[in-house]
Amino acid sequence: MKRALFLLCVLSGLQSIALAEVLPQATKWYGVQYVHYPSPNEQLSYIHSISYTLSGDTTINSKNYSQLLLTNKDEKLDAVYRGALRISSDGQQVYFIPSGQIDGAPITKEYLLYDFDVQVGDVVQAYSGFNDASCLELEKQGDYAVVQDWTVSDIKVVDGRKHVKVTNKDNISNEWIEGIGTKYILWAVGRDCYATGEEIRMQRTLCVQDNMGNTLYSFDTEDLGIRNNCPDWEVIGSAIDNVVKQPASATKLLRDGQ
Repeated sequence: MKRALFLLCVLSGLQSIALAEVLPQATKWYGVQYVHYPSPNEQLSYIHSISYTLSGDTTINSKNYSQLLLTNKDEKLDAVYRGALRISSDGQQVYFIPSGQIDGAPITKEYLLYDFDVQVGDVVQAYSGFNDASCLELEKQGDYAVVQDWTVSDIKVVDGRKHVKVTNKDNISNEWIEGIGTKYILWAVGRDCYATGEEIRMQRTLCVQDNMGNTLYSFDTEDLGIRNNCPDWEVIGSAIDNVVKQPASATKLLRDGQ
């Protein structure tokens, strides 16, 4: 009887591991880039369609990474390198190396993006930057901390994926979704790492797909004044004061109170 129970436990454990291994992973993120200029340049504000794709491998510091490529046709960016992504062997940690250079040398230091092996109340030191060196440059100037403390406030499992809610000391909240990313593509916030300029820049996720083209997850973007029809989208009239359509799915807009 004991031997039978032992075998059942082993088989159950192997089954759990197998299920974890076949959890589909996102390889493409469809989203929008929202740029808002303050008065008197509000008419320059716009929304563009963007996408990120994991394509191709690269080796950095003897570790294997997938390349993250950005496409933004409105800004004539086609599969431009925007960093390297690595997932731990057990799938519980995700690491990122942003693109760009610091002091004339390519960035090779990896940063923890998410940790799913956590409990409520844990504090995780994780990356709070963007896809390039902009936040690292501000950190060098002493104006920003690219690694911040994130306190785990809630953990739940939805459709087999862990959803980990975290909050930093500035009361900025985010949700790490296993195998998916965040509502800001992969990162903790929009893009607020700029040495100059007063415009608001944000990238938001519409939906993500696996390498077979299956949609794994869709996000609600109505708080941004955008209805998600992924991979397409439309501006919600009630949220925008003035909308002017442009070619190539770009939209210029004015947003009240920003």
